[in-house]
Amino acid sequence: MPHGSTTSRTYDRRDEHATRFNFKLTDIQAAIGRVQLGRLNTFIGRRRAIARRYAAHSRDGRPPAAGCRRAHLFRYVLDVGADCTEFIRRAAAAGIGCARPVYIPLHRLLKLDGFPRTERAWRQCVSIPIYRR
Repeated sequence: MPHGSTTSRTYDRRDEHATRFNFKLTDIQAAIGRVQLGRLNTFIGRRRAIARRYAAHSRDGRPPAAGCRRAHLFRYVLDVGADCTEFIRRAAAAGIGCARPVYIPLHRLLKLDGFPRTERAWRQCVSIPIYRR
């Protein structure tokens, strides 16, 4: 691509200062993405099947969005009803990678108080795998 090109792939040649991000895909990434999009319904169907199996066999918790029919299941979150630290430890010991849905709640990073529901969810909820290895 010639220097100074104004195609949509060029993001950093601007006269004004602003924070910008480079979210460009390489040609290889775009090609893989196009193939994967063709399999999207299969992926979603598989995740829904895994979610149904979890719901049918769940003893340690309950999915907060169990009745959501349109969910594409980016993750499967369980509310274990108590501190999830031990749940996560036992899962790791069994070779199952799971974690809290967020690493640190945003209000903590911003040093804000007064979010008891968020604190409870952070303490008691865990994301479990919803995808094939």
